[in-house]
Amino acid sequence: EANANGEASFGYVSSDGILVSDEANVYLAISPINDAPVFLETDYTFSIEENSSPLVIVGQVFTSDVEGHTIMYSIASGNEDGLFGISPFSGIILTANTDLDREIQSTYTLEIDASDDTSTVSTTVTINVLDVNEAPSVIDRSESLDEDMNHTVILGGLDPENDALAFTISRLP
Repeated sequence: EANANGEASFGYVSSDGILVSDEANVYLAISPINDAPVFLETDYTFSIEENSSPLVIVGQVFTSDVEGHTIMYSIASGNEDGLFGISPFSGIILTANTDLDREIQSTYTLEIDASDDTSTVSTTVTINVLDVNEAPSVIDRSESLDEDMNHTVILGGLDPENDALAFTISRLP
């Protein structure tokens, strides 16, 4: 039986085809060995909106452990900018700050470790950053012109998603 440990025994006999021997016993002392935890999925994919507040839940990884040991989770790689954190006991992945910007990076790949204090296993977590329409900005301008003359003022602005901008005069001089 898989993962069986403790004491066990079995009996056996021999036969020459005519006569059968008395039964002999084999006694076994089976020592337990640690089985590594197992992630319930081979990899995980989650999505989160850009500019999310700190401590927003991104997703959760799950493991099982045959011996029922306490599992500790950690981010092994892919979090060099410190954008994510993980609860060591629950496997819940959280945002760590508000710097998620889809226009800068749309996907993050984390390697998550799970350890039962003897064995460590890893899985891959892909986090897709969802685009949120962000307000465009305008650029202050200063112009010098002569009175009674036509003058063209070039208005300027920026849109984080690079959408085309339309300008409307909101206040007259």
